[in-house]
Amino acid sequence: MLHAPPRMTDRRRFVAAMARVSRAGGLWIHVGASAPTVETELCRARGPSCMAEPTFLALVAPLFTVLKIDYAPFGSREATWQAWHAVLRRHTSQEPLAHGGGWSNRG
Repeated sequence: MLHAPPRMTDRRRFVAAMARVSRAGGLWIHVGASAPTVETELCRARGPSCMAEPTFLALVAPLFTVLKIDYAPFGSREATWQAWHAVLRRHTSQEPLAHGGGWSNRG
């Protein structure tokens, strides 16, 4: 799960791995623990780290297009936090960025 590793380098590796195993134009359905703000993402009071939407979008945008993102309570009816689910499509044309730090969709 993308939100589980608290370090950004591990999260980037996860997204890159998803891109490697996905066909160009293929779909990735992601369910993750949401954080209301970037400042609260690494709170582990209720389990693994969470991820705010801006962080998620920054991580996946170089390799995937977000087709839909939505939020819902997670767990029992008494759940007090939100999980989000997203449908992403892998970009069809990818090339390394000049600085070597990721990928760019240039197609």
